[in-house]
Amino acid sequence: MEQTPHPNRNPMATAAQILGVLSLLSILSLFYWPYAIVFASMSILFAVLSRGGSFKMPDKAVFGLAISAFSVVITVFLVAFSLILLFTLFDLETIMDPEALQEALLEFYNSWMNQLPAGGKPL
Repeated sequence: MEQTPHPNRNPMATAAQILGVLSLLSILSLFYWPYAIVFASMSILFAVLSRGGSFKMPDKAVFGLAISAFSVVITVFLVAFSLILLFTLFDLETIMDPEALQEALLEFYNSWMNQLPAGGKPL
């Protein structure tokens, strides 16, 4: 029994799609944003390589490319926003000293928690 070739199978396009989804999931976890950049760049590379000799990318590769580009934009935005927020709240000397930064963050957290309304009535 002979196997017929599958013209729609393209492992590079499948890899681009899977890595694109992984990059988006890495952003949603918020702790693994460096992985999002790595997964997105690999997905973009595989999407481009999936073309082979033709001019058109497979649909899976286009999907992976679009999600990866979105992931890169969102990751860059989140990192820039975090840095701007950090430099807005604290000065450079505090940021460069880990102990001073930890103390400043703890003080900021405590002052923020004291400003929240307690809600409910006292017993």
